[in-house]
Amino acid sequence: MVAMTLLPEALPPSPTKDDPLRPPPHLAAAATARGETNAARSAGLDALRSHLATSAAAQATPARHGRFLTALAADVPFLLAFLRWARFGVPAAIARLDRFTAFVAAHPSWAARPSAAEVSAVLGVGVLSFTPCTDGHGRAVATLAGGGLEALIARVGLAAINRVAFWAYAALLRSPSVSIVGVVQVQHLAGLGWGILSSLRSADGLEGLTTLTSVLPLRLGGIAMVEAPAVMGLAWRLVRKALSPKVRARVRMLPSMDKLAPDVDVRCLPVALGGQSADAPTYTVELVMAGVVATPWMELQ
Repeated sequence: MVAMTLLPEALPPSPTKDDPLRPPPHLAAAATARGETNAARSAGLDALRSHLATSAAAQATPARHGRFLTALAADVPFLLAFLRWARFGVPAAIARLDRFTAFVAAHPSWAARPSAAEVSAVLGVGVLSFTPCTDGHGRAVATLAGGGLEALIARVGLAAINRVAFWAYAALLRSPSVSIVGVVQVQHLAGLGWGILSSLRSADGLEGLTTLTSVLPLRLGGIAMVEAPAVMGLAWRLVRKALSPKVRARVRMLPSMDKLAPDVDVRCLPVALGGQSADAPTYTVELVMAGVVATPWMELQ
């Protein structure tokens, strides 16, 4: 299950059965490999907070965006996600943080805390989900069922889906298993029709991709597109334009779900995608809302 807690201040060399607060081995190893030490955390957080304070003071009309920057500066788990994404390189973390704050300045309503109903309208129907486990590499697992995607877009609109995806990933980044190791996306695209092309061509279609790959400090460990219909040949040409070369290299086109076996355990996938996880869609909503409630900068209205 994806934990919604922050790693202890000190990263021990290994966990013990007597101390359940210590991180699992894969998290401790990944954190060490990416340069996460107490000193790096402390210095990095100080630098990001100082940068946000300077940015808030420079606001001509502080009001809402200034309050957002102040609340963001107090959100240690979320700031740590930027440092972890940048492998504790402070300049890179600040650059990504600036992209994030600029995005929120341009989309102020996205910093408002969503209701469970808003999240449930998108994540509670089983098309998009976050499963309660990690894959063999320690990455959290997100899934997308292509067959229901067009109906979901028709019902709530791609803009609403983008906002919920933004809130969901921002909330999940509070989890060390997401901010340290990252997320692998499994997209079961059987049943997807030609109607998806118009959605991907739209401004909303590209915005959703760029938000996940260029705005949030999300470590995208891989995207597995399974049983893609012929339409995805054209769709992929549109999608790849919004992805960096690094992310494009992590995309795998697979003919069937059994080809996922080396990377993703079927127990991490919902039954609708050929897996064995029987968790109801409401699990996803509860998981995301737990992170949303704990995110101070989402309190702004």
